[in-house]
Amino acid sequence: MKKGWKILSISIILFIFIVVLLIFLPTYTDEAVEATDLSESREAASIHHHYPRTVEDSAGRNITIYTPVKRIVVLNTDTAEAVRILGCSEKIVGVADGIITRKGYYFPELNATPSVGKWNEPDIETIASLDPDLVVAYVRWPGAELDLDLEAFDVPVLRLDFTDQENLKEEIRKLGYLLEEEKRAEEYIEWYTGYEEAVREFVEKEKRRPRVFLEGSKGVEDLSEIGTYANGSASDTLCTLAGGINIAHNLTTPFPHVEAEWVLDEEPDLVIKQRYVRWGWNNSSKPSEIRDEIMNRPGWRSIIGEENVYVTSCETLYGLDSIVGLVQWTKLFHPEFKIDPEAVYREYLEMQGLQYPEGMIFIYPEI
Repeated sequence: MKKGWKILSISIILFIFIVVLLIFLPTYTDEAVEATDLSESREAASIHHHYPRTVEDSAGRNITIYTPVKRIVVLNTDTAEAVRILGCSEKIVGVADGIITRKGYYFPELNATPSVGKWNEPDIETIASLDPDLVVAYVRWPGAELDLDLEAFDVPVLRLDFTDQENLKEEIRKLGYLLEEEKRAEEYIEWYTGYEEAVREFVEKEKRRPRVFLEGSKGVEDLSEIGTYANGSASDTLCTLAGGINIAHNLTTPFPHVEAEWVLDEEPDLVIKQRYVRWGWNNSSKPSEIRDEIMNRPGWRSIIGEENVYVTSCETLYGLDSIVGLVQWTKLFHPEFKIDPEAVYREYLEMQGLQYPEGMIFIYPEI
């Protein structure tokens, strides 16, 4: 009898337990799983800590990311450099052609990454096929059609330049925030600011300000059409910060053309010829040739003097490594400035995970 009651009691307990399970546990049918799949929805932000994340990009638009960014398409080398300095190169799934063809030596880890076409005219379908969480482009290029076309695929476009010294630190801070790499962003900003402040403090005490002519990067065939840089250009800003006076500063457009005679009339103390080259030069033959071309212009050797003409690679003048260019130009304008630009560049390349290219020339003659 007792045994029968015992079995009955156990059966009642089991029945109650099963009823409770049926009431309180969800039923996971295929339909229910699909309905609660948040991975492709903005509602997924609710399951990720610190999301959504919103920044105002350099085009003045609010860009919101709802889930952690795992797949990025970069449309220029400056952006690729910024992503790498934040330690996120492995998240880059698509690149513009130039990152591979023109700067493959600088981004070896991206050489096998799929191309999405030109930096200013990428292929929308290719970008979409890579299923990116974020596309990063310059503020002005490609045009607004990029944002509109990618909106159909629910892919946000972040517009940052990384070329303007005045906005550089804020831009890397914004990208760092979206990529959850705030600490790395602040480490870079602290490093950059340290040298920037050292230059500023030095320049403020200097009374002598050399007058400088900044010659554009292209070769010159017509001496009435020499390219230069004026107010509104990054080179003009760099020159001013380094303690120089850009003789073209007050011209009407950021990238004007001037006549050779105008340059001579202004009597600059220094001429800096900028050139876009493969990183730098392996030897002095090419920059020496460029310098000779300048000196052979009528009157330039006698009025300006060969010892006052320099040829420089554009590699370290713009972008996240522009602090190297700032230190370099400060040293050029003020030889008594103590910071070694090569040492600064070595530090930067170490942050990028790259080795300094021993023997390569970035400015000729060397300073």
